[in-house]
Amino acid sequence: MKPLDRILETAKAAPRRIVLAEGEDPRIVEGAVRATREGLAEIILVGSRTAVEARLAEAGAEPGTIRIEDPSASALAPRLAGAYHALRAGKGVDATAAAAALRSPLVFAAMMVREGEADGTVGGAVATTADTVRAALQTIGRAPGVSLVSSFFLMMLCAPHHVKK
Repeated sequence: MKPLDRILETAKAAPRRIVLAEGEDPRIVEGAVRATREGLAEIILVGSRTAVEARLAEAGAEPGTIRIEDPSASALAPRLAGAYHALRAGKGVDATAAAAALRSPLVFAAMMVREGEADGTVGGAVATTADTVRAALQTIGRAPGVSLVSSFFLMMLCAPHHVKK
């Protein structure tokens, strides 16, 4: 069994709620539709509802099968902004700045994880690695006892047209 197959089987056995911060990107939407169809996760896309719905329609998704959270209109926004304000007040973030920060899809997605609305978040297809990691560190934080943070890219070159080495 290939490493990616093991990862996928594990995901199917216990699907989690995964929020994708870059929900307006066609590649992200395509992956969300596939992950949903294959039962890998309960996907939540973050972005403008109008833009995400259009992308989902283009990808052939059935309406209503993938949850959409629009940071500018979400019912979660006031609670998440309040939690962000409480979290970052010591760094000089006031209520107005907290509400503004929550309009960032990366921050919104990370706060969903922090507040138990999702089990994990994935980003970095559109945003830089630095922005993605910064949003996670400032909201979710590090696990107790962890002092080093890193990121990685997983590239599986298993298709028949890939050169074997």
